[in-house]
Amino acid sequence: MKESSPADAPATKALAVPAAPDSSCTTPGRETRQAALLDQASHHSPTLSEDGTRRANQSEFRYVGSSHWDAILDGIAGIKEQLEDHGGAISTLSSQENLVDAPGTGHTLLLYSCQKSTREEIIAALPARSHADGCISRYFNMLDTGPAAIHRGKFLREYEEFWTNPQETPVMWLGLLFSMLAFSVLASNGGNDAPTGSCSEAVNRYREKVVQCLHLGEYTIPGPYSYETMYHYLILEASIREDADGDIWALLGIFVNLFMRMGYHRNTSRFSKFSPFAEEMRRRACATIVLGDILVSTQMGMPRMIQDSQWDTSEPRNLNDSDFDEETRDLPPSRPETEITTTLHLIARQRISRALGHVVDLTCRVQPCPYDDIIEADRMLHQSLSTIPPPFRMRPMASSITDAPYIILQRFFIAIMFEKGRMLLHRYWLSMNELPQANAYSNESCLDAALKTLELHWILDEQIAPSGQLYSLRRRVTSFMKHEFLTATIILCLLAHQALKVDDGSMGHVVDPQRQEEIRDALVKSLTIWTRLGSTSMEAQRVANAVTLTITKTASRDASQDLPSFCMRDFTMNMAVDQMPYFEGKARFSMIGVMNKIFLTITIHAI
Repeated sequence: MKESSPADAPATKALAVPAAPDSSCTTPGRETRQAALLDQASHHSPTLSEDGTRRANQSEFRYVGSSHWDAILDGIAGIKEQLEDHGGAISTLSSQENLVDAPGTGHTLLLYSCQKSTREEIIAALPARSHADGCISRYFNMLDTGPAAIHRGKFLREYEEFWTNPQETPVMWLGLLFSMLAFSVLASNGGNDAPTGSCSEAVNRYREKVVQCLHLGEYTIPGPYSYETMYHYLILEASIREDADGDIWALLGIFVNLFMRMGYHRNTSRFSKFSPFAEEMRRRACATIVLGDILVSTQMGMPRMIQDSQWDTSEPRNLNDSDFDEETRDLPPSRPETEITTTLHLIARQRISRALGHVVDLTCRVQPCPYDDIIEADRMLHQSLSTIPPPFRMRPMASSITDAPYIILQRFFIAIMFEKGRMLLHRYWLSMNELPQANAYSNESCLDAALKTLELHWILDEQIAPSGQLYSLRRRVTSFMKHEFLTATIILCLLAHQALKVDDGSMGHVVDPQRQEEIRDALVKSLTIWTRLGSTSMEAQRVANAVTLTITKTASRDASQDLPSFCMRDFTMNMAVDQMPYFEGKARFSMIGVMNKIFLTITIHAI
């Protein structure tokens, strides 16, 4: 997938950006068109301001900003009412009770209840040394979670000391150890091969011990290992949830408070008594939490908590853990960015997050934002992508067969974050009733970003299947990534419905016929994934229903011209269902039901 890129306004000179995999979405002609649209946009200055969506019932009051996929969905005329009608023909699941019990759907233990325990009981709950050794090895060799909070050499020395004298080990360090054991179980084949939606007993047992350690260690006090253990606990709770969860956002608030109180957001050169080792570990931590704030906050449709004006910590150096330790007096210089190290992926993430954070701040403003600011943020976003170290630039899967799975997954993540920025930045203009030339670039950019995001979703979905290169890391594809796929899908639904408005004479966004076909094909392809995931995810279920409605309406519009080929290509029962990876049981019957309903509705409209 080749990234299209705008020029510095008002010129049309494009920035060089990495190519993404296997895409036919972008062509040289389209790049030229986007550059021309950007030039037109530079001569106009409309403003950005839009309300979000508020939901209220007897048990909950909830607001999400206008860029959240749920707010976009509510803005599609006719969809909201039909989705709320669970008795309608398009509901794949009639109620929440039909969902398989998903991991972590209960409240987070730290915020609610957790059985108290003593240090002795916690230590007694540890597995045998031989088993723990295997878990720690798997943690460091299969996951990329550690570098943000743990120095491998330092931890292994502490690990040996613990087994020598466990009673002298700080209880907060014990919490860190249990969190690493939990991550190891999630990453292991044995701990993750249970039926979809289940979570192993070991993970829940270890998770409880982490919380007990946090309580005993008084986690609100910024002490040794507080940051490391809270970081792991937050990621652990997020990793075992299928959907966005307000508890995670509340946990983030506690974590950000701890992060700030410990001064991780400030450049250590302004203060004394920090060793080079501590300085570097703090840089790693800051690079991680700033991006984590963006991910969790936007998933909840909320502004981020850490603004750019509030932190000045430097970028981490490109070093391996073996390059320095607690005794190092002077850090070595960074290794070349063509060399993959312990921290190179953190550097890549921080570079994209700087621009992404600026985008989030603009789109969360409640006061009007000049369009010139949108164009400037777009330029910053493209420029940040051009600074990504070569090993983490997206490339075709055929060119990645010898690469480590975590490297490939990081490439996907960074590419998705770039497209996330484009969708957030330009989505607003899709819903405008009037479309001056100033907005044409935003419309084209948002559509292109949504299509590319879904293409990344399809490729990733194939790669986390049992035969894929990323099967061992399938638990690392969390709800944060899924949020971007949900957003892209609903944006395409919005565009498809706006095309219907154009057809019936109402005001709507004009999408050329070729792109309308791309939108329809993308929705059809994504429906298979969302229906499968809908057996364990309420968000996926809601989006699957929205896509079903959209496909039905657009197909009925086109039925007089291409109904036979459309049905044969996209809705033949055997082809659509049999080609879905690991489609079994209730999910398979659910998908067959969806296809039958769509086929029946289209046929009736055609008649």
